[in-house]
Amino acid sequence: MDSTLSSTSGTSGTATVTGPQTQRDLHALQLCEEAFHAEFEGNFVQAYHCHAQAVAALHTLVEDSRFLDRERKRVAKKQLKFHQARLNVVRPLKDGITNPSFVMLPSVWTAREEFREMRTGPLGQSLMAITFDDIWLANFQKQKEEEPGLAPEQTMAHLLQTPVPYYSPTLPSKEPATVYHISVSQEKFKVGSFMYYIKVKSDTPERQTLYTLQAHKRTKHSIDKTSLYRATEFTKRCQKVVVTPVKPGFTEIEDSFKGRPMTVYNDMGGRIEEQPDRLEKPGWGPRRFVYGGRNFVWVTEGTNEWVPQTLYEVSEIRPKPRSRTGKKEHTVIGSKICWGDGRFGLRTSSVLCIAAGVDQVFREHILSVQLTRFAIILHGHDK
Repeated sequence: MDSTLSSTSGTSGTATVTGPQTQRDLHALQLCEEAFHAEFEGNFVQAYHCHAQAVAALHTLVEDSRFLDRERKRVAKKQLKFHQARLNVVRPLKDGITNPSFVMLPSVWTAREEFREMRTGPLGQSLMAITFDDIWLANFQKQKEEEPGLAPEQTMAHLLQTPVPYYSPTLPSKEPATVYHISVSQEKFKVGSFMYYIKVKSDTPERQTLYTLQAHKRTKHSIDKTSLYRATEFTKRCQKVVVTPVKPGFTEIEDSFKGRPMTVYNDMGGRIEEQPDRLEKPGWGPRRFVYGGRNFVWVTEGTNEWVPQTLYEVSEIRPKPRSRTGKKEHTVIGSKICWGDGRFGLRTSSVLCIAAGVDQVFREHILSVQLTRFAIILHGHDK
């Protein structure tokens, strides 16, 4: 996470290690990475040994009070517990015994493998890899500025049509949605500030942590950024959300329920801006963004802002007749892409669902903004 065995810098959260702990930290980080890569490769014997070595290395860091500062020790303890739990998951697989509770944790390797499978799948399936479309469009637009006469690849020319072929109708509607369980925790970080953790867990009997969104809240300051981390890559964020603040209102509750612009950066180099239809107005929806050349909107179903928002693909965005405050209308395309159930809070949990066929990086975008909204509503403001 932002404060882990190493500090993070840059948009993508690339880890850099400094200080007298450099070699020891690098060794621990390498063992952690090798353990999860061995899982991805299906080499569970190697994965088990690497997890065990990571546990030993992290334990050494925790015990080394001469050089290890409090923050490094705190994060090392968290990661130590995670690898200890992972040993129990991998142990049966190492011995050739099926473990129904095993979940392949998301990583940069699973994201790349998913892209490869989608691109080489049946004709038309590549349309489902909308993050690939988003990356291609951004790169093509940059190249087009340098070479105005540049023609697109034939297989990608559809992305330059008006409108771009719709995305949501290509999703396999008969397949079950991906279900995530959301929980929230907090801990005192520094004097006058808290760190909030929103964990995303698997829909399995043994809930396994897949992601953690981290939000730092200082007293009398609103949350202005969050970071989403894959459980396998705890020093490199996969999504960073920068939040535009709102003007202070009469109460912190009123401020928490105001939607606001967000800019989201992913580890593939993408930059997505989400804009509400109206600024400084009560309510978090609608909020719109473009991804892979398609238009999407977050809406609050009903009037309850405590529940997750719903995501749709839309077309024909137009001003609402006779509206004086900037309200807009749209036509929904296909079925909902993300939805949820349950009130979220420190002592409650909620469920998020994402339609089948959505690629991992787009899922991570969806999670990062949903959870950032959660963090702001729960803890974003004080007086």
